[in-house]
Amino acid sequence: MNDSGTMLVSGGTEKVVRVWDPRTGSKNMKLRGHTDNIRALLLDSTGRFCLSGSSDSMIRLWDLGQQRCVHSYAVHTDSVWALASTPSFSHVYSGGRDLSLYLTDLSTRDSLLLCTKEHPILQMALQDDSIWVATTDSSVHRWPAEGRNPQKVFQKGGSFLAGNLSFSRARACIDGSTLAPVYKEPSFTIPGIPGIVQHEILNNRRQVLTKDAAGVVKLWEITRGVVIEDYGKVSFEEKKEELFEMVSIPAWFTMDTRLGSLSIHLDTPQCFSAEMYAADLNIVGASEDLKINLAQETLRGLLAHWMARRNQRPGLQASSNGDTPPGRDASIRTISHSRIEVDDGAENHNTTALLAFEFSTVSPPSIITEGTYGGPWRKRITDLDGTEDEKDLPWWCLDCVLNGRMPQRKF
Repeated sequence: MNDSGTMLVSGGTEKVVRVWDPRTGSKNMKLRGHTDNIRALLLDSTGRFCLSGSSDSMIRLWDLGQQRCVHSYAVHTDSVWALASTPSFSHVYSGGRDLSLYLTDLSTRDSLLLCTKEHPILQMALQDDSIWVATTDSSVHRWPAEGRNPQKVFQKGGSFLAGNLSFSRARACIDGSTLAPVYKEPSFTIPGIPGIVQHEILNNRRQVLTKDAAGVVKLWEITRGVVIEDYGKVSFEEKKEELFEMVSIPAWFTMDTRLGSLSIHLDTPQCFSAEMYAADLNIVGASEDLKINLAQETLRGLLAHWMARRNQRPGLQASSNGDTPPGRDASIRTISHSRIEVDDGAENHNTTALLAFEFSTVSPPSIITEGTYGGPWRKRITDLDGTEDEKDLPWWCLDCVLNGRMPQRKF
């Protein structure tokens, strides 16, 4: 969007740039030229010029007044994922899948390889004479950029003339025309946590073995959300074989690591299919024949902070006796009139989670869910304040935690 908020540009898988008037929601024009997905867009402050980066490896400069592409820049050898321009819109910084950051003069077409790293570039932000670069390795790097006077960088030499066809830059690379980057190392780095790239759910259905982007193998306990063993850089397959157990416990959760972290999914009623004896969970003082439902206790552990805050709320007992307290507390009365019969005198209202299901409050996990009537939301478990109800949390979770009732499983 331009500075005055009168123009908005968008692009996507349809390979076209659309120009909108955000005040009316109307589409002003559609610009064609790219041959693949559009991944990055920039507008100048006046709203006259637009830059686009695409998976076809091209950068295009559009004159929105003339409704046409006025320049094409073949700088990259692969998808362009990020763009940043100088305040005057005279130069553009670009990065993407080819691991490289380029600076291009939009008028003279001179281009320069500023730096290259080991990971694709996702986002960039220009700040004074530096540029911040985020890559897929989860760290953020600051590189010199001379944003106030980019011509100073070109004085260092090593520039080339950007072609206007995508194969011109690719052919130069194939022919062995290698470029030397101006900068070898960033001036500053904010280190990130390496993302998880491989995982294996162990047979005990409580532990997961993971390997991150740095090659470090760790053992997680799902029912507590913590790392219980850090094995360092060892063979993932060998460690998996070493931890193999001849036990059979039903699968009660699914998981993925697409975001680089562990995401555990609980779905009713399947999640309530797994039970273990309290003795096997090392629960002190419990009867040997007592069975613990893993999903139920995990939910109680996750919502222990919510339960404690809920029980501290004034007027809670009045609500359970039929009197509706003022304000948000009326939500408890709403729950009792919906699918949940709240029994505030139930024995299972102990807010202390079992040790085997106690989640950390120092590095708490987040809950991503949706209520019975609402859309998805995300909160850390320590941010729950006790006012959340069926509009925020699934009714079966509340019924399980508040009353110890679990949906009947279908066989």
